[in-house]
Amino acid sequence: MRAVVLGLGLLLPAWAGAAGGGAAAPGTWQVGMAFSVTQFHYEESANGDVLDRENGLLPGLDAELGYARGAWFAHGALRYHDNTADYDGRTQDGILVASRTDEGILDASLLGGYRWRHLGRWRVSAYGGLGYRRWQRDIRSTPIASGVFETYRWGYGFLGATIGRRLAARVRWSLDGRVSRTMGARVAVDFRGAFDPVSLAPADRFAGRLALRFAYRLARAWSVQAVPYVEWWNLGRSPARPLTRGGASFGSVFEPRSGTRVIGFELGVVRRF
Repeated sequence: MRAVVLGLGLLLPAWAGAAGGGAAAPGTWQVGMAFSVTQFHYEESANGDVLDRENGLLPGLDAELGYARGAWFAHGALRYHDNTADYDGRTQDGILVASRTDEGILDASLLGGYRWRHLGRWRVSAYGGLGYRRWQRDIRSTPIASGVFETYRWGYGFLGATIGRRLAARVRWSLDGRVSRTMGARVAVDFRGAFDPVSLAPADRFAGRLALRFAYRLARAWSVQAVPYVEWWNLGRSPARPLTRGGASFGSVFEPRSGTRVIGFELGVVRRF
């Protein structure tokens, strides 16, 4: 319910502005597809000690759909990245492990915003929105440690702003920065039969994204866009939960504090109509 209320508060002004401007120019739709590649780095820590790290190159696809009318706009995005990353660290029991992890990350978001139109050559906008992120993390077994399959999921709200200007007749750049807050994070842990499955609740934390967009306009409403960006996510340590096997107690388990750092690059095409 909190997410629904926040989403309505952020997006209703954009919908109202787009629908209410009877004398405004007709709205414009935008559809985009892009290939992206990210340098993925993930780290877990507890009591100041690093438990494990993951590093890998994750390719992916991005799709977007946007609508603008007058000064108001709305935009939706869907992104998916997957590949195998190197795993290096130790378990919470202190066992050193070097393995591989199969990663799959899905991210969906919806935003609404307002663009100021009377700032000379500069184009400035502010926006807010909601998103959902799902990450499947399959740590492979090794001769000394059993693998673990984890599914992370959380909602998030975000606020951001862009600023940019034209570089040439067909070229424009913009800087896009946002601050996010995770909401209702959960981790489902499957120990592959070694223990009973368990669900953990990491603490919500702030996150962010910074992107630099370059757009080159082609003929007939097409454009090519290149976007280098950095992104970071944080989750706090979860409360401990009982660790069991067949109902028998084997101590407790918790989700450590974690941080994800991503350096990415998108290259794609956009069509306006």
